[in-house]
Amino acid sequence: IYLNDKQQSIAIDYREKAPAMASRNMYLDQDGNAQQQLSRFHGLAIGVPGTVMGLELARKKYGTLTHQALIAPALKLAKEGIIVTPDLAKSLNQAQQRLSKWPSSKQIFFKADGSSYQAGERLKQLDLANSLQLISEQGEKVFYQGEIAQKIAQSVQQAGGIISAHDMKNYNAVEREPVKGNYRGYQVLSMPPPSS
Repeated sequence: IYLNDKQQSIAIDYREKAPAMASRNMYLDQDGNAQQQLSRFHGLAIGVPGTVMGLELARKKYGTLTHQALIAPALKLAKEGIIVTPDLAKSLNQAQQRLSKWPSSKQIFFKADGSSYQAGERLKQLDLANSLQLISEQGEKVFYQGEIAQKIAQSVQQAGGIISAHDMKNYNAVEREPVKGNYRGYQVLSMPPPSS
């Protein structure tokens, strides 16, 4: 965020965070070999999500609109659906085997018969719409301390992960000083660590 009146830049860090039970060896087998499946396609790969908290911090401290007004367009798209683009159709088709591993993902991103959505078809995300509606009505607390937090913790644990309701409740977004550099006479600002 750049505050013109103060000529100040702020980075809001709302990266995912490791659950409290995470350990340095959790992706290693008994012989100390890295198990890529665990760190990429398993419940252990899931960090505590920060987007809801980070966007709400930005809105509360620096924004001018209500969270209801900001959520409304996304809520409408989730309820009514989006028209699948050729790129999205291709991405879903390529990810079909991986996404179909999880019944909840398969139900959302593929048709009832298991086939992929094609370009021009409508993809609705009713679970997302429900979550957005709850956040619109109750704020970010429902995501981190309420019904949504409980469901996230439960589903991650069912997938073999270790996120708990306590991890969700303890999440916080942090304001940081951006990293700065110069390039061809321009000052360049970016996210400081931790960053991908």
